[in-house]
Amino acid sequence: MRRGFVEERTATILRIRGLLGEFGIVLGQKPSRLRNEIGPALDELPALARRTIDDLRSHLSALEARLADYDQEIRHLAQLEDRSRRGTHYRVGDRRFDRLRS
Repeated sequence: MRRGFVEERTATILRIRGLLGEFGIVLGQKPSRLRNEIGPALDELPALARRTIDDLRSHLSALEARLADYDQEIRHLAQLEDRSRRGTHYRVGDRRFDRLRS
């Protein structure tokens, strides 16, 4: 699932770069450079192209937010898995109980 969002993000970035390229505007390949450099470039575009790129940028932001959510959930699950592999145990008074592994 996550891989599909990454591929869609890449495709969206390439669409933005391709549309800008049609107007002779070339920006850096990295997503961070595209975000940082796109502002001034938009002023040079016709209204419809600006609107299209704004729509693509909104879509890109939504994809990146969704990816961040997935990444956070994956990190959380990895931490839980790591804890369970360490064999957590519990104490009740003087007695120690090891967690049963399934």
